[in-house]
Amino acid sequence: MVADEFREYLTYEKRFSVHTVEAYIKDITQFSGYLDDLGIEFLYSVNPQQVRLWVVSLVEDKYESSSLHRKLSSLNTFYKFSIKKGYTTVNPAKGIQLPKQPSRLPKYIEQSNIENLFEHLETNEGDFVSYRNKVVFEILYATGIRRQELLNLKWKDIDTILKQIKILGKGNKERIVPISNELIQLLLSYKNVCNTHFENFDNWGFVILTDKGEMAYPILIYRIVHNRLKEAEIKTQKSPHVLRHTFATHLSNQGAPLNDIKELLGHASLASTQVYTHNSIEKLKEIFKHSHPKA
Repeated sequence: MVADEFREYLTYEKRFSVHTVEAYIKDITQFSGYLDDLGIEFLYSVNPQQVRLWVVSLVEDKYESSSLHRKLSSLNTFYKFSIKKGYTTVNPAKGIQLPKQPSRLPKYIEQSNIENLFEHLETNEGDFVSYRNKVVFEILYATGIRRQELLNLKWKDIDTILKQIKILGKGNKERIVPISNELIQLLLSYKNVCNTHFENFDNWGFVILTDKGEMAYPILIYRIVHNRLKEAEIKTQKSPHVLRHTFATHLSNQGAPLNDIKELLGHASLASTQVYTHNSIEKLKEIFKHSHPKA
C-alpha cells in the first residue's frame, strides 16, 4: 500500500521520469531486504546508525559513488514522503554524509569523427529500418534530445514551417529546439516510407517506431546507436547519451553561450550545463599545446 502511494508521489507530485521512479522503488526494496537480514521488520523502526551500516555494506560491495548518492537520495525522499503522510515523524537518512562525487567530464565524439559517421549513415530507398536508424542518429545529435524524449516525440510536435520541434522533457517541461532544413527533408522522406511500409500508420503518432509499427522502446534506441558506433570504431562510450554530450560540447566549442545551451538541453539549472565549459577548456589546452612555441 505504502509502496503504491510512494510510486504515485514520485510520478505525479515529484514528476520523476519512469526510469528514476523505478530506480527509487528498487532502492527502497533493496534497503528493506537489508533490514530483513538485520531482523528489522518495519522501515519505520530504523535509526541513522542502521542507514550508515547499509551504506557501508554498499561501499564494500563496490557500488559507485553515483549509485550511493542516488540510493541515499531515495531513502531521504521516501522518509520525507512518509513524514508528509503521517506514517512516521523521523527521517533516519537525514544528515548522513557521503564522499563528494568526483567530477567527470562528459564523453563525446570528436567533430571529425561525427562528420565521418554521418557521411556513412546511408538510407536505402523505401527501406524503413535504414531510414528510422538514420533519423534516430540525426535527431539525437541535431537536438541534444534525451532517449526518453525521443521515444515520446510525436509527429504533431514537429513544425516544418517554423523549423522547430517541441520536446516534452523531465518534469513535463516543454522546450522548443530549432531544426535544420536537412533534418526536415529527412523526416519528411522517413514519414513517406512509414506511410508506405505500415498499413495503419498514424500520421500524428510516435515518430520512432519498431519494425512492427509500434512505439519504440529504450533498448532499441540503445542498440541502434551502440551497434553503429561500434561499426564506426568510435572509441568513446557507445550509448545514446553520448550524442547528447556531443551536441552540447560541439556547441560550446563553437562559442555558443552557456545559457543558450542550457535552454536547448532542457537543464533546470546552469550548474548542470557548466560541465561542458570544461570540455571547451580542454580543447583550448590542446590548441595551446600544439600551437604555442613554448607549450
